[in-house]
Order: sequence, then C-alpha cells, then structure tokens
Amino acid sequence: MKTIQIEEYFNGLKEALQEEWQAEQEAFARILSQRSLQDRIDEGISWFPVRVQHEIYHRHAWLSVWIERNKNLDAPHQFSKGGLIKLNTGTGKSYKEIKGIAGRVEANGLEFCYLGREWPEGLFETEWILDLQPDETSFKAMMQGLETVKKERNSSLADVVQSWMSGTMFLQREPQGSTPHPELNSGQQSAIESALQQQDFFFLHGPPGTGKTTTLATLAWELLRHNRTILATASSNAAADHLAAQLQQKGLDPVRIGHPIRMSEAIRPLSLDAKIQAHHRYAEVLEYQKRARQARMAAEKFRRNFGEREREERAAAKMEARLLQDEADALEDFLRDSILEYSRVVVATLISAQTALPGKLKFDVLMVDEAAQALEPAIWTAMTRAKTLILAGDPFQLPPTLHAQTQLKTTMLEKGLAKFPEASRMLETQYRMHPIIMEFPSSYFYENRLMAGKGVPTDNQFGPPVQFIDTAGTGFDERTGKFGKSFQNDGERDLIRRWLQSNETPEDLVFLSPYRGQVDLANQEEWPSIRPWSSIDAFQGQEADMVVVSLVRSNPLQEYGFLADSRRLNVAFTRARKKLLVIGDSATWGGDAFFSAWLSWVEQSGGYSTAWEFMDFS
Repeated sequence: MKTIQIEEYFNGLKEALQEEWQAEQEAFARILSQRSLQDRIDEGISWFPVRVQHEIYHRHAWLSVWIERNKNLDAPHQFSKGGLIKLNTGTGKSYKEIKGIAGRVEANGLEFCYLGREWPEGLFETEWILDLQPDETSFKAMMQGLETVKKERNSSLADVVQSWMSGTMFLQREPQGSTPHPELNSGQQSAIESALQQQDFFFLHGPPGTGKTTTLATLAWELLRHNRTILATASSNAAADHLAAQLQQKGLDPVRIGHPIRMSEAIRPLSLDAKIQAHHRYAEVLEYQKRARQARMAAEKFRRNFGEREREERAAAKMEARLLQDEADALEDFLRDSILEYSRVVVATLISAQTALPGKLKFDVLMVDEAAQALEPAIWTAMTRAKTLILAGDPFQLPPTLHAQTQLKTTMLEKGLAKFPEASRMLETQYRMHPIIMEFPSSYFYENRLMAGKGVPTDNQFGPPVQFIDTAGTGFDERTGKFGKSFQNDGERDLIRRWLQSNETPEDLVFLSPYRGQVDLANQEEWPSIRPWSSIDAFQGQEADMVVVSLVRSNPLQEYGFLADSRRLNVAFTRARKKLLVIGDSATWGGDAFFSAWLSWVEQSGGYSTAWEFMDFS
C-alpha cells in the first residue's frame, strides 16, 4: 500500500473530525451567545445563580465541592455525571471562569470536581453561572492520534495500517488452543478460538443480550494465559466500567484509569488512584503534601511589620512549598508509572487510553467494547498503544452522536465487518428477551439467526409480550418546547398512565422516549417505577423486565426526524425482558419502512390495539 494512499485516508479522517468539532463548537456557541441566560436556563444547559455550599472530602485526592441553584428549582436540565462544566461570573472586567467535571448530579445541585490542585480565589464567596461545555480534550487527542498513525513506519502498528488499507490480513497466528469454558455457549467459545488466531484484527458482533462483553472478558483471560497484555476500552465511562467489572469477575485484577469522579462507585476500588493510595510508599506522598501545605500557610501568614527580613522568609517559604509539592508529585508519578508498568490489563475510555497513560506504555492487544458507538479516530488514537485490534459491538444499534454529516458516520466496526468477514464472528444466542420480543429484530436485522438461550422469559404473564397502542385519530398531537426541538406529547403520557392503572406490570419497569422534551415532561410527575423516564440513547446497553416506549411524533406531514434511523428504534425495542409496550401514531409513521414492517408483524402476532380502547368517555 502506497504511503500517499495512507496519508490521504488519515488526512480525510482529520478533515472530517475537524468539521465535526467545528459543528459542535458552533452549536454550543449559538446556544451560549444567541440565547439569553434565561433561555439557556430554560433549555437546561445553564444554572443561575449557584453558590458553593460546602467542600466534599474523598478518600481520593481530588478537589470537589457541592454547588446548588436557588432559583428555577426542579426545572429540567442536561447536566450529567462526567460532563465537562464551567463556573463563570458572566461578563465584565472582573470576569472569572473555573472548569471542572460533574460528579453526582441531582435536581438542584451537583458535585463540581475542580481540575486543579488548589481552590481558586473567590470560589466560596462568589455567585456563579454554571454552563455545560464541549470537551476539547477529546478532539485534540484524536487529531494527535491520527497524525501519529499516519506517520507510523516499520512497526507492528504500520503493519496493521497496511492490512486495514489493503483489506488483506498478511499474517495469522498459529492455532492456539483455548481452555474450555463451561459457562459459555458454543458460539462464544468458537469466537474466542478464532480471535486467538488473528494477528491484526478481530470483530465480534451480535444482537443485544448475546454476551459480547462476557465473551470479551473470557477472551482477555485467554490472552493473558498466552502472555499478552491488554488495553481494554470503550467510548463511554459507563461501558468501560461495565467491562472492568466483567474482567474483575474473571479474576484478572484490571486497573481502571481516568478520573475517579467519572467512574461508578463500585469500580473505584479498581481505579489507578485507589491502587496508588494503597501502595506502601503513598504515606511519603502524604507527608510531602502536608509539609508543602504548612510551608504555604507560613508564606501567607499575616505579619504586622513586613520588612526585608520578613519578605525573604516569605520567599523562602514559598520556594520550600513548591519544592515539597514537586517531590510529592514526582513520587506520585513514580508510583503511577510503576503500577501501570506491571499491570497486565488496563481499562480506560478510548480517549483516556491516550491522555492518561505514560507515553511509552504499550500493549499487545487493544479491545474496544461497544465499538458501534465509537468514532474511528478515537479507535486509531488508542491503537497507537497496541499491536492487535479487537472490536466488539452491534452495527444495528445506535452509532456515535454527530453534529456534522461526514465519513465519520460509518463506524470502524462496520468497515471492518465488510473488509474482513473471515476475521469476524456473530454471537447468535441471546439471554435477555422473551422469544416473541426477539422475533422481529432477528428477522429484520439479523437474518433470522438469533436464538433464545436458556433462562429467557417464556410466559405471557403481562399479556402480549409485544404490544402496540395506536393513537391515530385521537388528536394526541405532538407539540414543541420553547426552542422548537424538544417534542412532547401530553396525550401519549396520559394514555400510558391510564393503561398502567388497569394492567399488571412487573416491578422492574422503565419508560423511554426518543425526545428529551417528553422525558422532562413525564419526569415532573410520579410514576410506578424506581427509575425516571429516560431517552432511548441514554438507555442503550441497559435492560428492564418491562419497557414502555412513547414515540411522541404525531403530525399530518408524517415527519419523524431522526427516528428515520431504524437503529434507534431497534435499541428501544430490544431493552425489554418480559414485556414491550409501544405507544404511537401509525398514521404519522406509515411511511417508514422499518416501522411499517414492525407494525404488520405486531398485528399478525396479536399485539395490536387502539387508544380508543383505553379512552375515558364518561
């Protein structure tokens, strides 16, 4: 493969990434500059006023405070754990801003994790505006990663690039026998044996509930048995946490890197920070930090008579504080590097795999779970750390969210399955859904190859396992929120409540909608579920005994926007274990090929009913 072709390919990815970042920035800029502060508050991307209530003390060495808003209480917002946020004082000569990460988030307060080592001046006294922010770190890391891959020569990574560009895998390992794993089915066992033979790539795909992450974790166990180190990744922190938990269950002692505030509480004991603090030399770090604080306090101590001698003493104390802090940082960095150097399995998001690891640290294998949600540049960025690439995911689930229409819309998993069918395996046995819930997705997306495994629900305790209530002709029209994007449907919300009042449901019940407007509208009320309403996108990868889906769109123009992507509905329709209930307007959706096929199937399977059956005419 000619060098010029490789450079053109990766330059194309860089251009697409630049276009995507520009579109994301412009979207945020429009929101922050063209809308008033009150409009931003109404849309849920800003809070004002907020004040720092108190400091939060963690066993981990990061700085956090709890902030609360005292106006617009309980108004819906878009802040979520792990998001980049900014405190600022608005406009004017005394403008200040402080960037951080959102930790625990509640209706009217959240944990603000500061990215520095010492609190900035005025944090506890000032009244702030809190804004959601785009994350520039990821963009810069991906641009740098693509440039590194493009220039790679005479290395195992260069060989992988050659294979990718040519569509031909030049090398394959000798067959390496795997240990029988009784907890796996034959398809999962076969996938592991195939993966062990691949030199460059392996692609594991399959529908929801087929155990892709479980198979990855077992494959990791086998790879370690063959003395191969592993960088296990995913595009999101939630998916990385899930992968880390599966690896831990296999007894692999993974190290989870990244900021602990972005990890689930259950995973934090696996974090690099926790392992550093458990090291027998961490007491020395604490001692250096203590002495540095004491020196800073001495330097800042008020003196009534401040002469030349006092000035020299203050300068000396400041210098001592800096030197002691440098010693603490150097020792902590040494502990971090030594722990990672001897770690055989490291878990990270794709971006932190590049930004949070020592520059020279390399691995034999890069694993990417939920690869259908990962941008290709992010995978290549993490691939600068490894020799072999293993992707796992479902190309018929949701792709990454994009602001611009570029070549990035086709994922690396989709490209790989097309390029290297001989290096891919599809898992066909699912352990989540009632066979009836499974039937249509298997036919429409998975070539009727999907089978129900042992233990899936098989009874009809809650009526038809798949039920559609048609609101056509009822006048349950959609309406828009303040900015014309956040669709809501009061009629569908009320219909769901009436249905719940007269039907038995399992305790594990979740309500989904494609539109944030409907989610926010419904979450203003109490529902018979321990979980709040959620968007379809946010619920990908999760499951519940019963799933209720409000489709929202109902209009005479038959418009249904981004729901034209059938993968979004596939996500919604494959979350339920025992019962799937869908509410929508068939007249609006009649022109959609996927929905029309699904509706015909529902009618044939006896799950169709109309909203008129549940209307109150008294």
